[in-house]
Amino acid sequence: MVTLEDAKKLARCGLCVLPTHFGEKSPDVPSWTPYQNARPSMKQIEKWFTGNHRDGLGIVCGKVSGGLEVLDFDKKGQEFEPWKESIPESLYSRLVVEKTVSGGYHVYYRCELVSGWEKPAREDNGSVLIESRGELCFIKCAPSDGYVLEQGDLSSIPTISIDERETLITAARCRNKYKEPLEEYTPPSKSDRTAAASTDSLRPGDDYNQRGDFREYLLSLGWKPSGGVRADGNQHWTRPGKQKGTSATLKEFGGIQVLYNFSANAGVNERVGLSLFKFRTITEFGGDYRACAKVLAKEGYGVQKKEYKVENIKSIPVNSTENFNLNLSQITNPNVRDPDNFNDFPLNKLPDCILNFVLDQARAKNQNPANIAALLLSLIGGVIGASVRLKLDESGWLVAPILWTCIIGVSGQGKSPMIDAVRSLLDDKSDELYEQYECAQKKYEEDYSDWCKQRKKGNPTPAPVPAQQRKLYVTDTTFEGIAKDIKVSNCRTLFILDEFGSFFSMLNRTKTPGEASKWLSGYNGGAIVTSRANAKEVRIKQAYWGMLGGTTPEKFRQLIVADGGDKDGTLSRMCLVWTPRVKEFIRYKENEEVKKHRDDLKKAIETLIDFAPGEDIDAPADEYGNRPLLQYTELKVPDEIIEEWQDMREENSAIVSDPSNSTDAVAGFLSKSLELTPRIAIILHCIEAAHEWQQRPPRPETRPSPQNGVPVTVYVKDDFALPKKISKQVWHCARAIADWFTTESLICYELLHFTDTKSEDVKSNEILTAIANSKDGMTARDIYRKLRRYRTREGKKELVEILNNLISKGLIRVENGKSANGAAILLYKVC
Repeated sequence: MVTLEDAKKLARCGLCVLPTHFGEKSPDVPSWTPYQNARPSMKQIEKWFTGNHRDGLGIVCGKVSGGLEVLDFDKKGQEFEPWKESIPESLYSRLVVEKTVSGGYHVYYRCELVSGWEKPAREDNGSVLIESRGELCFIKCAPSDGYVLEQGDLSSIPTISIDERETLITAARCRNKYKEPLEEYTPPSKSDRTAAASTDSLRPGDDYNQRGDFREYLLSLGWKPSGGVRADGNQHWTRPGKQKGTSATLKEFGGIQVLYNFSANAGVNERVGLSLFKFRTITEFGGDYRACAKVLAKEGYGVQKKEYKVENIKSIPVNSTENFNLNLSQITNPNVRDPDNFNDFPLNKLPDCILNFVLDQARAKNQNPANIAALLLSLIGGVIGASVRLKLDESGWLVAPILWTCIIGVSGQGKSPMIDAVRSLLDDKSDELYEQYECAQKKYEEDYSDWCKQRKKGNPTPAPVPAQQRKLYVTDTTFEGIAKDIKVSNCRTLFILDEFGSFFSMLNRTKTPGEASKWLSGYNGGAIVTSRANAKEVRIKQAYWGMLGGTTPEKFRQLIVADGGDKDGTLSRMCLVWTPRVKEFIRYKENEEVKKHRDDLKKAIETLIDFAPGEDIDAPADEYGNRPLLQYTELKVPDEIIEEWQDMREENSAIVSDPSNSTDAVAGFLSKSLELTPRIAIILHCIEAAHEWQQRPPRPETRPSPQNGVPVTVYVKDDFALPKKISKQVWHCARAIADWFTTESLICYELLHFTDTKSEDVKSNEILTAIANSKDGMTARDIYRKLRRYRTREGKKELVEILNNLISKGLIRVENGKSANGAAILLYKVC
């Protein structure tokens, strides 16, 4: 029997304790979701365990319990003893171990890095042998009936290092018997590697850890990959001299590849995480780091101070015929943007608060400023949402500052870090809103408990309303999910996706009539109605939400060529940005000025998040207590801007009516470009006003003292009020940025749509480039190992034909050479 003191003892040790159902392993609470991020109060624990017959309790794992993670050995713990023997005794003796009611084992520890629910070891048929429980997981534990501690105490669970945790997880993976279908890994060439991030003086070893290829180095030493990269991010490797089995695992942490060796015969005695530099130092230089660093410096590792430079060469005017006369025959790699076809982003049109942040982040992440600027404008427009709109004519049509932005780049170009940098501006405000939701949820639980008691006593009252969490952004949701989120936030929610390709394909593949077109409601504020068999209907008259994310050229090309193009119009509403790689880097170091730029912009954005015009108090509230907006801030523009707007509409109509522009999404891009100017104008106007208000000092005001009535001077700051009129300067800046977005989107579409990656010219150029980049020439085997499409029997025949064609044209030659073991081979070299 579990007592109240047992529960309090674990709670005082920083563990999130919940009661369990009688004879079961699940929490005995209405919903344990709130406790995945916040521990219950002692008062709540007393309610649960006082006067109730509890046979057990459990713990919510993860950060809420101080980084708790538990290894759960099922099948009566048949793999526990082999696992125990494979880890150091000094590590095992520190762990907390308990035997479960079914004869299995639980191993408890805390760590800075914990995962969710994973299955490191399974039977041949897929049944679980060992599983790890971390974030969002629940575990029943002692002193529950049938659970016995065999080592340690749950009130003093040890904290281990990340390396020690990996030792435990790796030992568990070694007990795995389940074979997953995995692709063979092909090491990338040096020309395809991502350049290292620059600092004041990046040492050769640090640079080697970032730019070097651990897998290629292991292959050169005779190691063999045991399958491809698995679902948990690990790749297993077999040491030289061993036919099969796992001798080490390789995984990426924070952009650095780390090898965890657990074989005594691998020539490495250390059973800790090894970076590429440390591993090479041990294997080749006997632990002499200085000697290894000298060799790496000769190989070109180590970054010196360089100037920041983005290869923006050519500026293409909007609606120019040059947009559609691109020289596709010169493209050697259809997935890398040609700088000659890139348009300079008009950075001088951005407000200072945005410009400073954009340049800081571009330097820090070695990215083109256009990427950061495009994502940031979309994010600001999304958090403004339906609270501000602009009226440009008498038809009643209102424009909201909604932008849908998609940046395009090859894998490893840094799309996700850019998205994270922009999204981080919302993190503090998101945490604040979540804390408010937690408090409201706790109050609801207390009110719900009291309501149940009153109902049993025969005193019926209206049931309390569950708390609703306002989300500033969502990263994974259905249409019904985002509809509920924007209803709570009054249509001010962002949809952020690291990968837009699958989202686009989903819209084209959907079989439900009208399902894909529902997403278009969020762009122009159309009415939406959602319902499911077991869900309540959600109705919103004017729905708005912003979207931003990224995708790769291959996936974008698949959409517009193979998946049917822009079937519903979502693509033509996107601001597409595909920038060249940055070739040179600057010396970057974050200082107080950079922090001030970020803080200033974050405060301005938070001001816009809090800005609310008000609700219609006469309208009936919905089930959540929300009323429709009484008003939104309606912006105005000068009369001459209205005339300019009318001229823009006529010019745009003439361009769209041109038959040469009426194919596929091109006409859609041109027609939607007209809306970009007012949308961007609202964003620039609002962020400038919020930034100016934040920088404005409090004003002095004389008031009588509440104690004695003597006049005193206090400093107050008026509430934020948005100016109602957009200036001509802001409008013209917005038009320049909108013109850039239109041009860039058209060029991206044209380049990616009409560049066929399977054409003979592209294949020949790809092979020719690979041979030219090789130091001593390449064999046919080298080529088909590098280019995976030629690894089949038919692919090898095709490769021979292309090579013979290049020889006949005099572009390459064949020379005799020798392999490492002295065998005769043929080398292909550029003439």
